[in-house]
Amino acid sequence: MASSLSLSSRLYAAYPPKVTEMTVLGYVLDVNNRGYSRDVGRSSILGDRVFYQFGDTFCKDQNGDFCGIVCHTCAIVPSVSNPTRCEYLNIATDGKVACFVPYTTDEKGFEANTENHGRVTLWSFGGTAEDSPGCGSGWCWFEKGEIYDGGRCVPLGTGVVRVLLDTDSELDPRNVIALRPAEYIFGPDEPRWGTFSTLVKDGYAYLWGHHENDVLLGRVNTRQPLLKSAYEFWNGSTYVKDWRAAQPVMHGMSQGEVYRSNLFWPGQGRDYVCIGVSSQATSKILMSVAGQLEGPWQEWFEIGDATSLDCPSGYRYCIYPHPWAFREQDGELMVTWCEPWPGAVIAAKLTFEREKESIQDGVRRAFRQVKEVVKQSPLRQVREVVNNQLKGQRSKQP
Repeated sequence: MASSLSLSSRLYAAYPPKVTEMTVLGYVLDVNNRGYSRDVGRSSILGDRVFYQFGDTFCKDQNGDFCGIVCHTCAIVPSVSNPTRCEYLNIATDGKVACFVPYTTDEKGFEANTENHGRVTLWSFGGTAEDSPGCGSGWCWFEKGEIYDGGRCVPLGTGVVRVLLDTDSELDPRNVIALRPAEYIFGPDEPRWGTFSTLVKDGYAYLWGHHENDVLLGRVNTRQPLLKSAYEFWNGSTYVKDWRAAQPVMHGMSQGEVYRSNLFWPGQGRDYVCIGVSSQATSKILMSVAGQLEGPWQEWFEIGDATSLDCPSGYRYCIYPHPWAFREQDGELMVTWCEPWPGAVIAAKLTFEREKESIQDGVRRAFRQVKEVVKQSPLRQVREVVNNQLKGQRSKQP
């Protein structure tokens, strides 16, 4: 017991966070070297597979000529030791990459009709939430809309697809596929649940989503994402059924990811990290921490600048962390961001300043450990059972 309660010599990232070095790793490229212009670049893990989900992808054929836009594509990472290389497994002979969220018949017809002067968008900024670690199945929430010539966007609602490892595929067993059981669940005037960030804990998928300039939080049992009545929404103190009672957990964030982190000392209100970018087009990499996934989120820190490589004009957006790429325990974290068109997704490694545990923090951690040990003690459990039995007998006495 004494050794487990001693002060740790391990280093964790200092707080407030300070990045001592940012190494730009270059573009996230496909192994076919076609140099796609694309955005988003949110990564997820399903089973033993890491994959990127991209937004609008400007496809190219074998000659490098443009052959069409696809709104949502998925590429696996063949080796996590090379996190900036990915691979499309579903490319048609004409060079077009398959849309990750399958189109409905009506959506295909809309895009085929040139008189519409528009296309369907099935964007996902929140990634894929695995039902439980390593199980190989999960859910992905997406925003459906239509975008017309000139850039006018018409939001239509939020839907969800079932995401699976295609282990039975005759083409490539490494494939990740999405099955679309419904067009969408939430309407255009409702929050876009799960399209900012997603995270699974204790059988629930927690869903951060935008409503106007606020980010709200909802959740749903991982067995019931297709049932609208199963969703619950955080009102600042508990989860309720009416989303109109939901209170913002963040404000002014454009894109980002919430995840359980190993970067900071555990149990000090920094177990959950959010890294992203504001809606103010600042191109700043922002970070905040919280002790619980509901928040409250502490001060937002600017930990770096998202720079450009080949597209210096315009702001950078879709800033995401990728904790699988490097060891957070070593104070290292990969982040990505997007350049404006015709740019692509850029990756960088952040190195954080680290520190040893202070005596005060070590004492607090030791006390928490003692309380947890006492709480789980068999002797304590026996005493509680006996006391409950005695209370029950007394209540039966006249």
